[in-house]
Order: sequence, then structure tokens, then C-alpha cells
Amino acid sequence: MQKLFPGCGICAWLIPKDSIDRQEIIDVVWLGLGEVAQTSVQPGSVYFNEELAKQYTEFDVELANEHLDEIMPERGSNGMRLRPDGEPFAFTFAYSAANPVFGDALELVAQQWREVGIAMTPTPLDRTLITARQDAGELQGVAWERGGGAGQEVVLDPRWWFPSNNDSYYWAPAWTAWYLGADPEASQVKPQEPPAPAKKQMELYGQLQASADADEQTRLMNEILDIAAEEFWTMGISWPAAGYGVKKTNFLNVPDSMPASWVYPTPGPTNPEQYFIADE
Repeated sequence: MQKLFPGCGICAWLIPKDSIDRQEIIDVVWLGLGEVAQTSVQPGSVYFNEELAKQYTEFDVELANEHLDEIMPERGSNGMRLRPDGEPFAFTFAYSAANPVFGDALELVAQQWREVGIAMTPTPLDRTLITARQDAGELQGVAWERGGGAGQEVVLDPRWWFPSNNDSYYWAPAWTAWYLGADPEASQVKPQEPPAPAKKQMELYGQLQASADADEQTRLMNEILDIAAEEFWTMGISWPAAGYGVKKTNFLNVPDSMPASWVYPTPGPTNPEQYFIADE
């Protein structure tokens, strides 16, 4: 699972990508385990995209301030940036209260963003409340773990690559509602036609779903990811460290390894009903 900070366009489109010290977050919060990366497929996959993975990951406060000075040069008395209408540019970032490690990560991000005049408040919420606000298009930002890995999960759940399913409401609620054909009268989020790049991704994904050729599916998915790299819809922190499990020596018939994926879904296909405990 990847440490990810998607949000309703705020992060990826307005805040300079070089304003986060990702290595500090990895070292402090994840004890040095993981590798700096954006929201992306992991190496070794036929879907790996170097640009998508590594672009804008250098930490550079001076450069970040230069970029922000071009669009929000005015600051308040507290040093935080002001929007063109004179109001503070401030927002909240939700995370699941059941996963406090994301609060630790967001506290570091908030400190780093204050260095460039951005006021962000980490906000723990119950997951059901996050989902309710997600479906209503009310989230300003949210921290989550991305399931995408390196295998077919990339294709089966492309929520972070383009507005493709309900979980894409995290960062593109109106575009997602349009893609899913939501009723404008009944939907909490009013559908909005997305820009050409996102529409192109949707078109390509339709072609992928209609194709029975594995090589063609791979080509189409990589084209979708190329567009994701160009548009930079969501922002990531790191790839995860390798997972591990612990079992007692007399607990047998357990595979030496298995995919760590909810799509798989781990450990179901390994037939846990056939695990057994031997006499010691």
C-alpha cells in the first residue's frame, strides 16, 4: 500500500510538489522503510512509469516559494498566504482516525507547508464520515493508502490514475459523477464534464475493457498512465516497504509468500481453511 495524499484538486494543482520533504516523513513516521515516490505503480510492473513515479519529488523550499509567489504573493500577518480575494488560503486534510500514523505524517506535512505559507490542518475522522463527505464532494483533502501495487490491480482499480470509480470522489467528485452517469437531480455531487485529458483516459479505459488482447490492454493502460503523469492528478509520498508475516513453526500449509492485495483478496485464495496446526 502506498502512502498517498489525494485531495479535491488542492494538493496536486495548487501546492508546489517540491514543498514536501518526503524522506523526512519516511524516516520519522515509517522508520526509514519505503522509498520516495508519487502516486504510481511500483517498479517491475509492465505498467511502471518512471515519470509518474519520480517527478516533483525533490524537496526545495526556495523553488516552492518562487512558484507560489507567482499565484499567491500576498501574505497575512501570520506569514500565511492569502487568496486573490484576500481570504487566507487554508484548508483541512482528513484522515482515518483508525490509522493515526497518517495523522503523524500530516503533522509533518503541515509543518513543511507552513515554511511556504500554506496553512493546512490535519483532521481525524471516522471512516464512515470520510465516506459520507467523499460521496457528497465535501472533502478538501484526504490522506489514504493506495492499493495499486504492480499487478492487475493497476487495471482493476485505476481510481488514482483517472476519475474511474466511487473512490475517485476523493479528488475529482464532479468528474467522477459525470463518468459514472450520476443523476444531476438525485446526486449530492453535480456531474461536471471533465477536461479533455481525463475524457481521453475514460475513452481509453473503455477500449481496454472491450479488448480481449492482453498486449493491447497493457498498451492502453500505459497510455492512461502517461496522461496521469502529464496531468498529475494526485500526490504521493512513498512506495511501501516489503510486507511480512509471522507464523509459528507448527502452523503449516501456509504459502511462503502471497500477494498483499485486497483485490486478490489476501489471504483468501491461499485456502486458509487448509492451514493446520501440527502437534509439537
